[in-house]
Amino acid sequence: CSYVGCNVTQKFEFTCKATFEVLCVDTFATLISLSEEDIKVILNCSAADWEKAKEAATITGKATLKSEQELHSLAAAGLATAGSFCVRGRRFTGQDWQVKLFCLKAWKLSVRQINSLYEQLLDD
Repeated sequence: CSYVGCNVTQKFEFTCKATFEVLCVDTFATLISLSEEDIKVILNCSAADWEKAKEAATITGKATLKSEQELHSLAAAGLATAGSFCVRGRRFTGQDWQVKLFCLKAWKLSVRQINSLYEQLLDD
């Protein structure tokens, strides 16, 4: 509010969308996510770093990789560090050669859980 005596607190509503290229076993896929929590998991960023990017977005009203340095840094850090995460996704229909997935949920497994999965696969 631009009124001089206005005491209205500024509240922001964030809408997130990200497109990733991920490796699923031996196939590259395009993964689309609309969930802020899932994007944070996929980028493997801390809550503090994510809040910095959101604060920067409140100043400009919009954040993209090209326009916002904080967001660009998060994406670059996620790209530079090898990692893994689990995804529950739904495949887009109509693609014949390109795998395109819509992210329903993304989550990280602990090292112990990953080791347990590998041991189960070896036992089978």
